[in-house]
Amino acid sequence: MKKFLIFFLFLFVVESTFASPASSIKAMIGFIRYNKSEKALAFIDVEKFSEKLLQSEYSKLNDSQKKEFQAAVSKYIVNKSFPVAQKYFDKVDLTFEKETKKGKETTVPASLLYKGSQKIKFAWIMEEKSGKFLVTDFLMDGKRISDVNREQQLLPLLKKEGFESMVKKLNKASD
Repeated sequence: MKKFLIFFLFLFVVESTFASPASSIKAMIGFIRYNKSEKALAFIDVEKFSEKLLQSEYSKLNDSQKKEFQAAVSKYIVNKSFPVAQKYFDKVDLTFEKETKKGKETTVPASLLYKGSQKIKFAWIMEEKSGKFLVTDFLMDGKRISDVNREQQLLPLLKKEGFESMVKKLNKASD
């Protein structure tokens, strides 16, 4: 009976970490701080983020290519984005501002003081999926990360060299 109660308490804690946008972000940051990348990745809707990265080009991909691209995006997030985030979030508390909702998206603005004096402002874009709030994009300097990466890197590469080359270079950049 005791194991049964502990199991349900565990389920409650896991479900409550996704209960609101801010609680999802706090849990994700906790996992990033302690190098639990796969657990942190569970708070990102990689499929939706991948769609945003390629926009109309994404719908032209077959299912196998979509999975391959999502895997490359996941690898990049884990190997490149999370270590950068860890540098900023390590031993620093975030200040969350009021969330705004527009359509399906909830924007969660936040800021932190880096090295005691540099105030960095940013926001997570989140959507609810199956009762959980997941990150679908990130705002920095008023620009969506998906837009910047798409326009400056991914689409030019996709159009010039094709899908296979784009994924290969994304995977190489993740190493």
